[in-house]
Amino acid sequence: MYSEISDKGWRFFLFACGKNDILLCSSDWGKTVHRHAFPQGEVKRAVEQFLTMENFPASLSGG
Repeated sequence: MYSEISDKGWRFFLFACGKNDILLCSSDWGKTVHRHAFPQGEVKRAVEQFLTMENFPASLSGG
């Protein structure tokens, strides 16, 4: 799955900053970068929900 989105130019970087999770993402190989702040744990919950909906094993999210 990652290679499919990577080949299309998507890049993601997630890190914690204080009480927020910060997601940096780009759809053009890093030429334009967007920053999004989420409450701590919100990104992990969204990823786990996606994996569940797509029937991927929970181990892919580190959970």
